[in-house]
Amino acid sequence: NPLESLIKAGEFAGVKVEIDGKLPDDNRASQIFILASAEALTNAVRHAGAENLYVKFYEEDDLLCAEFTNDGNVPEGKITEGGGLGSLRSKIESSGGEMLTESSPQYKLIVTVNKERGEWD
Repeated sequence: NPLESLIKAGEFAGVKVEIDGKLPDDNRASQIFILASAEALTNAVRHAGAENLYVKFYEEDDLLCAEFTNDGNVPEGKITEGGGLGSLRSKIESSGGEMLTESSPQYKLIVTVNKERGEWD
């Protein structure tokens, strides 16, 4: 189970991972959300010094959504997408999804995938 692996990886890194919802049945969206989960955990540890990572999966209209926040340090200024976030954005957008990052009032990564797009291209 990839979410159990995420929780265990978080424990190993000293971050409690709290999950609200479940991975969607859509295989393409689940793969994207798993990649985003790993990146969110990495950034929570590496950049924010977080103790908790909050993961929320939900549906909104024709979208499958994943939202990631943490209780760590808020980024100062604009978020610069390096190798991790840049690579993630490329994968998400090439599959027809969208990625949004916010830095205020807390860091937030939001990934959305259209339900009707079908399986991974």
